[in-house]
Amino acid sequence: MEWKDRHDLSLDTLCEIAIDKIKEVRRKEKIGVKEEKIKCTLLMMDEKLS
Repeated sequence: MEWKDRHDLSLDTLCEIAIDKIKEVRRKEKIGVKEEKIKCTLLMMDEKLS
């Protein structure tokens, strides 16, 4: 849905869209954090093995 279509929506609908976007971003951030932790762990393991 484009921004120009959103002026037709109710405030409740806009709030729901905003909440969905925030949840999506947080999910991505959590996945990113997990990936960073895994990378860090692998790097530490590499250093111990070498």
